[in-house]
Amino acid sequence: GRTDKKMQVRGVPFRWVVEANWKIGSDNFGGDAYHTAMTHRSTVELGIAPKDPMFASYGHQVVLDNGHGLNVITPSPVAPKVPPFQGLPEVMWPMFERNLSQGQLEVFRNTAVIDGTCFPNLSFLSPMHGTGGHAHLTNFLTLRQWRPLGPGKMEIWSWFLADVEAPEEFVQESYKRYVNTFGPSGVLEQDDAEIWSRITSASKGLMARDKTLSYNNIMNYVMGLDSVEPDTSWPGPGLAYPTCYLEAVQRAFYEKWHECIAKD
Repeated sequence: GRTDKKMQVRGVPFRWVVEANWKIGSDNFGGDAYHTAMTHRSTVELGIAPKDPMFASYGHQVVLDNGHGLNVITPSPVAPKVPPFQGLPEVMWPMFERNLSQGQLEVFRNTAVIDGTCFPNLSFLSPMHGTGGHAHLTNFLTLRQWRPLGPGKMEIWSWFLADVEAPEEFVQESYKRYVNTFGPSGVLEQDDAEIWSRITSASKGLMARDKTLSYNNIMNYVMGLDSVEPDTSWPGPGLAYPTCYLEAVQRAFYEKWHECIAKD
C-alpha cells in the first residue's frame, strides 16, 4: 500500500438495484473515460468537472492479463494546476515516498483520477472532486461490486475507503464528496444508472437482436483499434496506451468473458 497502515473501509456499504446488465458497470468503470464529458455534462456546467472536453483523455489506459484493466488519468494541461497526489494531505506524502517505488511515485504524483475493473465484477474509482472549479479538490476511493440479479438487473454494492493515517477532517470531507457524487443519489451516479438501464433495454430490441455481434457494428468497440500503440516507457505492468479515450480495456474484458462462457 501507499501508506504505512494501509487503508480501511469507513461506514457501511451502500446497496441499490439498477435495471441494467452487470457487465455494463464493469465496462464503464474499467475503461470508459470517453463518456465523462457528455454523460456527466451537468458537472461541467456546475464547475465540478473541467470544461476541457479532452480532460479525461490525458494519461494512460492500461490493459492487464485476465480481463483486468484501468485508466490512470492525469491533469488537463489547459486547466488550472491541480495539487499532486490527487490532493491528498501533504502530511501523508512522506509515507508515499517510503512505500512506493520510484516509478509508482512519479505516476501517482501526477495522477488526477484512477478507475478500473478487476475481472469480472469488482471495480474501483479514485477521483478528485470539489465544490466548483478547482477549489477544495478532495480525493476519495470507492470499491464497487456489480452483483448480477439476472440478465437485466444488478445490485450495486459500494464501499468507501480511507487511509488509516489520513487526518479525520480530510476523511470526513472525502466521504461527503463520495456521497454527493457516487452515492446512490449522487450527481454522477444517477447519470450513469439512467444510461445503463437504457442500454440494457435497447439491447432487447429487434435492431440489436437482428445483427451478428462484432466490434464494429452493434457493440462498436473499435476506438483506438490498430491506431494507438502502447507506450513502452510505462513503468508499471500491462500494456499502457498513451490516451484514455480508447476501448482496449473493454475489448480485453469482453474477450476474457467470452473465453469463460465458451468453455465446455
